[in-house]
Amino acid sequence: RSTSPIRQALILEMLGGGDPWGRKRRLDFPARRGIGGMDARDLLLAAAAVQGGIQFFVEVGSFVGDSAVDTAALLKQMGGQGQVRESFVMLCVDTWLGAAETFLLREDLNKTLLDEFMENVAQAGHSDVVLPLQASSIVGLDLLQRLAEHRRVPAPDLIYLDSAHVAGETLVELVTAWRALRVGGVLFGHDFDWHGVRNDVLHFANAYGKALGSFDTSVVGEDVWEPLPGLLVTVRTFRWFLRKATEAPGHLRVVLADAGGSKPALHCWGGSFTREACCPSERRPGNPRCWDVLRTEADCCV
Repeated sequence: RSTSPIRQALILEMLGGGDPWGRKRRLDFPARRGIGGMDARDLLLAAAAVQGGIQFFVEVGSFVGDSAVDTAALLKQMGGQGQVRESFVMLCVDTWLGAAETFLLREDLNKTLLDEFMENVAQAGHSDVVLPLQASSIVGLDLLQRLAEHRRVPAPDLIYLDSAHVAGETLVELVTAWRALRVGGVLFGHDFDWHGVRNDVLHFANAYGKALGSFDTSVVGEDVWEPLPGLLVTVRTFRWFLRKATEAPGHLRVVLADAGGSKPALHCWGGSFTREACCPSERRPGNPRCWDVLRTEADCCV
């Protein structure tokens, strides 16, 4: 096991002092893979934007461990390149209860999602850097912020959100994660093509625009879209990225007030794609060839 001071502090402060990998669990069944992992170029894009290097990564919404396994492996590979410290730790926050469909589709009722997560991580050889925290996203992130405020654990360098996909719930997670994240760190997540995620991320970025930093997309050569200043979205994988350049008020009521207002004006245009060529007018309908999953007439032609 790793002797990382951060790992030991997390075990002491958040896991009751007991190493979760030291407990006997029922791990004698074949592990299964879920439906989502971590893309190497997306992780590189996020990691390259973190100021001061990465020693503490938090994933919120881990399911059976696909993205945790991929992320741990990729961070270990980056460890020799200077951006990731060899003693890095990855904390995975999830209730491991799943959604309604999880219960309906489960074949073995004696096997929990946490069992599957632990088995997948152990089989992949990453129990040395991964720690599970069985808690809701809000509780886990709020606990991290409080412990960091009292300097009992450091604030995370990277937070990856892949939990709530419901409008409103995602917004609460964004605000809570932002408060837990250190200045110079990166908050990123998945499924920008989901309506609830998209709307909440746009409202958050619009409200916190002055606190957002920029990204160097040349490090990965990704096809990206910047719908608002400081908000980056990868066209290929629908992941979104926000860098915390400065502190900003973390009051949820401020963001909710903004969310109840008008839609933010997105940066949609470039080259032959102009408002005049794409948007409907009194004389003609809109051009459907302008739109895709990310850029829609409803968002760009407001």
